[in-house]
Amino acid sequence: MEGGDGSGWVVLILDDGAEVRIRCLDGRSVDLALVDELAWLQLAARRAGSSIALRRPPPSLCRLLGLVGLDDVIEGAALGLEAHGQAEEGEQLGVQEVLPGGDAPA
Repeated sequence: MEGGDGSGWVVLILDDGAEVRIRCLDGRSVDLALVDELAWLQLAARRAGSSIALRRPPPSLCRLLGLVGLDDVIEGAALGLEAHGQAEEGEQLGVQEVLPGGDAPA
């Protein structure tokens, strides 16, 4: 259900997989008010046995949803960033070492 106009949409995904456009993202400020609205829409949709998804969301919205931890809750919000390389033994990818009090990094 995506048009060629380049606009981002919030869609409701029904039980049968059909998508219904419910909100256009064009012209909306990407801020915490929008994130709050999307979180409430997802909650209401899940209570009704459905879900929402983002189609062609602005990258800034994806980053903000990732920052607040909702990129894995709303389909289409993940930027698709992957960790590269391997962790050293005993370390996790993406975790920085903590330096003892006041030591500057080399």
